[in-house]
Amino acid sequence: MNITEPEYIDRAKAMNMDAQEALKKTLTVEKQGFSADVELVKAHTISAVNRAVKIGDAMQEFTGHKKLLSGEYNQFALALEDAPISFAKACISLRENNESGITTYEQAAPIFEHLLVQYELMPKTGHGEQTKHPHEPVLDFISSVITADTESVELLEDNPMEKWQPFQLTSFFNNSKRIHDLHELAGRLMGEKVEA
Repeated sequence: MNITEPEYIDRAKAMNMDAQEALKKTLTVEKQGFSADVELVKAHTISAVNRAVKIGDAMQEFTGHKKLLSGEYNQFALALEDAPISFAKACISLRENNESGITTYEQAAPIFEHLLVQYELMPKTGHGEQTKHPHEPVLDFISSVITADTESVELLEDNPMEKWQPFQLTSFFNNSKRIHDLHELAGRLMGEKVEA
C-alpha cells in the first residue's frame, strides 16, 4: 500500500501530537510529584529542627546548665545512638536560641544544614582537607585533656562531686583511671629525663 505525501504528513503530525501530549502528561505528573516532595521536605525539615530543639531541651534539663561538657555526653551517648558530641552540643545551642520553636522553612533550612554537618552527614565547609603532622595526635590528645580539665572546673562549680548520683560517681571513677595512670607515668618519665 502506497502512502501519499499528504497522508504521510498528516500521520506524522498526529504521531507528533500524540508524543507531545504524552510528554506534557509526563511533565505535569513529574512537576506535581516534585512540588509534593518539596512540601514534604519543607515539613520534615521544620519537624527535624524542632526535634533537635527538644533533644537540647531534654539534655539541658538533665544537666541543669546550658553547656554540654564532654564528660556528660557519655550519659546521653546510648540514647543518642552514638551521634557525634558536636551534634549534641548543637542541639543544646539550638534550644537556647529557639525557645519558641521553628515555624517556617526559611528559619529551619540553614539550621537543618548545620545539624547535618554536626551529625557528619554533610562535609564541613571552609578549608579543604589538611594533612596532619606526625606529632598532632599527641597534641590533639593533650588539647582534649586541657579541655576536660577546664570543663571540670566549670562543672564542679555548679555540681560539686559530693552531690553526684552514685551512677555518676561510678562512671567517673571507672572512666578516669586511665588518665590517672597516664598522669603518674608522665610524672615518672619526666623525672627520668631530668635525671639523665
